[in-house]
Parts: sequence; structure tokens; C-alpha cells
Amino acid sequence: MPNYERYWDIHMSAGNGFYDFAGQIQDQINYQTNAHKDKLRNSKNYVSVPANCIQKAIITPMSSSGASKTHAGTTGGVIATAIKITDLAGEVCNDEYKEMVEWVSSTDHVGKIRLNAHGLAGGKIYMSESEDPNKTYQMIYAGAFARWLFINGLKKPVHKYFHSKASKGVTTINLNLCYSAETSKENGNKIMSSVERVAGVMGAIGYSGIEVTGISFTAATLPSTSLVSKLKADGYDVSNVTQTYGDITEGGRSGFMKAGKWFRLAHSEEKVSVVSSYWYPPSKNDAAKM
Repeated sequence: MPNYERYWDIHMSAGNGFYDFAGQIQDQINYQTNAHKDKLRNSKNYVSVPANCIQKAIITPMSSSGASKTHAGTTGGVIATAIKITDLAGEVCNDEYKEMVEWVSSTDHVGKIRLNAHGLAGGKIYMSESEDPNKTYQMIYAGAFARWLFINGLKKPVHKYFHSKASKGVTTINLNLCYSAETSKENGNKIMSSVERVAGVMGAIGYSGIEVTGISFTAATLPSTSLVSKLKADGYDVSNVTQTYGDITEGGRSGFMKAGKWFRLAHSEEKVSVVSSYWYPPSKNDAAKM
């Protein structure tokens, strides 16, 4: 059972608002609130998704101003918002972003951030701009996400012990994207993974003790029964869904695909985690390149 009380679920769209996982947003919120009722009692979705959306769609961020007080309060909860990749790339700072960052990183509570997007080995995060088979996509390196959090006022977490994992504030950042923990090579040189980049930037700016987690496989969220029904009604072949994805009553649960089978991400031996540290951090110049 998680010990976090404030959960910020961030869905990264392309600059035009296109998002490949629009049909999963509410499923993911429902799973977290139903599975962890003792901690995450309240939830609110601030992402507008077209009616009858199966999966891919243009999503619209709704104003989350006041969300931290109105919907989650002090009792804890899940808040889902959307951000465009262009805002991360441009390190945009505004009042709504700052409010959410302040809420999730409050040192009076235990917070978790999850970023949902596409990913590639070597620290790349991207999102498609349309359903066209020859579609273009927009891409950034994962370090931009950490810098964006910092620019919008991320508070330093609290430690029980020197160089231990943080105990209050944001203790965990999950990168829910494919190959987030996978490195790559270029001209024989190792290219850092997304997990390493986010943890590295956090360490470089003096934020120690934040656990950054990811996976070296294809990320896959369980479809809910309702989503499977929509797919079937829309003419998709769903005959192998239960075999591939397991128990669909847990719709919205994060996991990954390995050898054609679905596995839970939480508590998996395959989950990779790197805890940020300012003991031997990269330089700030290096952090700007991550």
C-alpha cells in the first residue's frame, strides 16, 4: 500500500493537444482512488476528453485553479491534469502549474508525481500529433520535465536520515512511458535513460532523496471493462484482451509488457529506481543538457 497522500497524474499531449492515451485517463484515476481509499480519498479530472473517446483524441486542459483546496484538501487525493509538450520544452511557468506543484510537494504530506507519455531509450519523451500513419511527433529529453517542476516551485523534500529517500514532500516521480529506464548508445557512448536524467537534474539542483522510477520494457495500462466494451462496439478485435492484459477488473492499473504478457509495475523486480542525490551530482551545466 502506498504511503503517499497527494498524487498528481500528468498527461502530456502534443503541442496541438493530441494524446494517444485519452481513453485511459479516467480509468487511471478510478484505479488509484478505488485501490487506495485509505490515503487517496478524493479525486478530480481536469482533462476534457471528447465523448465516446476510445483511445486517441485531442484533449483540452481544464482550469485547475483552486484544485488543491477545493478537491483534494488536506485529506489527500488524486488530481489529473494535462500539459502540452511545448510547455515542458519551453519551461513555461504559470499560476496553475505553480499551484499544483506547491500542492503535491507540500512538506506536510507525502506526494507522488506520475508523467504519462510515450518514451524511447536514451531519455526521450514524445507524443504524436495525429493518427496519420505518417504522423509527425514532438520530442524532448526527460530532464526538461524535472527543470519544469523546479521552475514552477517544487519544494525540497524532507529527509529522516542523511541521503535517505525523502519522507515528506515529493518522494516519488514515476515515468509511465515505454523504455523510461533504458539507456542507448551513440558513437559508442552511453546515452542516459529518462530515469537517470530526471534523477540527475534533481540532484544537480540540490533536490536529494526523490525516487525516480521507470521500466526498460513497453509500458501498458490495463484497459477497464468499459473501455474493452467500447473497443468491441467500435469494431476492434478484443478476443485476446483478457489473455494479454490479465484481469480487466483492475482497469487503469500501470504495468508493462514482457514476452507478450502483462505484468504489474508496482513491486515488480523489473522496476528500476534511481534516488536523486546531491552528494555526487552532475554539474548544473550538464543538468541543462539532460
